[in-house]
Amino acid sequence: MPIYRVIAAVNTAAGHYDGYRPGDPLACVTACPGGNPIVFAIDAETTDTVLDDMWVLGNRVRNDRQGRCWPGDVRSLSTGDVLIVYPPDHPRVPPEAFAVAPVGFDPVQAPARSSLVALEGSNATSRPVPSESVPDSHGPARKAL
Repeated sequence: MPIYRVIAAVNTAAGHYDGYRPGDPLACVTACPGGNPIVFAIDAETTDTVLDDMWVLGNRVRNDRQGRCWPGDVRSLSTGDVLIVYPPDHPRVPPEAFAVAPVGFDPVQAPARSSLVALEGSNATSRPVPSESVPDSHGPARKAL
């Protein structure tokens, strides 16, 4: 079965439960403060199945095929969040972006790197802002997409 890779970005805009809007600040889901984004691995035949599996994973029901789990200190996958799905044929086939909708998922343009923010200190986690200043690049997460 093909393996898809997925990076999840939680929407930190105040009204994110109303849905994703281009330019909303997004924070990549990481396993630890300042870490690289988790790249979830999903066995699936179609992108629709990948999205459904990510909903289950993002709500802490099960782990991905390699044992990666949704962090306990990051809120669950919700309306307005964005999933970047890398198909098995990547890089020949480009990734696709999908926003979590009130029902299902909506295809969206890939978020601009400039919309990425640090997860720490956001409304999507209990992780505090690091004591040292956060660099403009916000660490490895900005390079992920």
